[in-house]
Amino acid sequence: MDIVLFTETRFNSSDTDDIYNIDGYRLFRNYVSQGTGPGRPYGGTAVYSRVPLQQGYLYAHNVNGIEFTIIKTESNPHLSIIGVYRSPNIDISRQLSSLRSVLDEDSSAL
Repeated sequence: MDIVLFTETRFNSSDTDDIYNIDGYRLFRNYVSQGTGPGRPYGGTAVYSRVPLQQGYLYAHNVNGIEFTIIKTESNPHLSIIGVYRSPNIDISRQLSSLRSVLDEDSSAL
């Protein structure tokens, strides 16, 4: 596999990338601290890629409590790969509305 995406990583800002390193892959972390107290935050997305990515991608677009991670490769720049993390506490209609917004924004960037 050239691109692998994980959700519910529960990374936090004090974690260093070398903890999660996989040889031959570049790591991109998208996390929003949603935790309370001393435990790890909920959510989080990790992308591992070993293919060249289009300039400006990977990027995080987090809106309405939903994490979107957008990926485009150099070899196929018109293909968008979008990883989505939505907490079960967030209504599906909010996710769909946010996804429409992300898709509209991404297609206008072409």
